[in-house]
Amino acid sequence: MEERLNYELDVINRMGYAGYFLIVQDFIEFAHKMEFGSVPAEVRRPGSIVSYCLGITNLDPIEYGLSI
Repeated sequence: MEERLNYELDVINRMGYAGYFLIVQDFIEFAHKMEFGSVPAEVRRPGSIVSYCLGITNLDPIEYGLSI
């Protein structure tokens, strides 16, 4: 799993999407704090493990085989 996480982080950084992930995390966190029902975020490769770790999605990509 650590190898996959490092791969995803590398791709996210190379593509310039690190800021995007952090902004989405902020919006999701705010929505939860304010009790606005938030729309489930898509889980895509790469990013599924990163999205799960950041709390952007509550779908565990390992459990569902989404990051293999």
